[in-house]
Amino acid sequence: MPDNQYTIIREHRSSSKLWIPIIILSVVVIMLLFFALIKNNELSKSQKDLLNTQSQLSSTSAELLDTKSQLTSTNDQLSATQTQLTSTQNQLTSAENQLTITKNQLSDAKTQLTSTEGQLTSAQNQLSSTNSQLATAQSQLTSTQAQLTSTKATLTLYQNTWGSVVSSGVGTNWKDDSGKPIVLATNSASTNPTWSQLQSFILSDKTDQNIYKPGYTCGDFAQDLYNNAEKAGIRTAWVYILFSDKTAHACDAFQTSDKGLVFIDDTGLTAGQAGPPNMDKIGNVRLGIDYVPTFLFSSNWTCGNIGKIVDVQIYW
Repeated sequence: MPDNQYTIIREHRSSSKLWIPIIILSVVVIMLLFFALIKNNELSKSQKDLLNTQSQLSSTSAELLDTKSQLTSTNDQLSATQTQLTSTQNQLTSAENQLTITKNQLSDAKTQLTSTEGQLTSAQNQLSSTNSQLATAQSQLTSTQAQLTSTKATLTLYQNTWGSVVSSGVGTNWKDDSGKPIVLATNSASTNPTWSQLQSFILSDKTDQNIYKPGYTCGDFAQDLYNNAEKAGIRTAWVYILFSDKTAHACDAFQTSDKGLVFIDDTGLTAGQAGPPNMDKIGNVRLGIDYVPTFLFSSNWTCGNIGKIVDVQIYW
């Protein structure tokens, strides 16, 4: 019995020792398989990464080609820009040269302008002096023209009347037969009338209807007609006429704009004297001729010869 048991135990121990290597081998195999699986996964992942990298590399290569193309275009543009820059620099250099020339010209122009301004100032001073002299000359000319106008008017009156006195703006020293002074009320605003205007006024004026009498004679008739006409704005002259027999007469004169110098005799009738209803007359007054007035508005009546004229004095 004891020997058999021993044998069994021994056999059992031998069998146990056999299984240990198998287990270790199995574990190693499993580990190798697991390691191989891991490596396989890593290899698969690496392959995928490689594929992605190759794809990215292809994309990068394409981008690199595009970039090279753009770089080539940029280089071309840069070359063109450099050419334009060179041209622009040349133009700038030319412009700077022209600017220098222009500055020199401007400096010369400023110098000339300064000189011109000095000349202009001198010319302006001369002009101011000339204007002052011209104003003085014009004032003198105006005064001379006024004197000439007055002289011409006086000459015209002398030519028309051959009178010894032609006065303007002064009163007469004459008196009527009663010793009363002749007083003339001159209107500075009066003007020369037309012949038609004068006739209308003479017809409307009633001085000729006054009675001729001592104290109111021809000088008074002429005075009243003068004052009435001046009041109406008609420029008038009081006229003294001396005859060869030393008698005298008075009438009025008007310088019409269309008929020239006209003499109006407004002396009326004495009380009870026969005559026309209107005593307005026009006279021809010249030295050396007979004074025979003509009725203006009463053609059926005539006037007699008052005397030969030897002197005429006109007072405006």
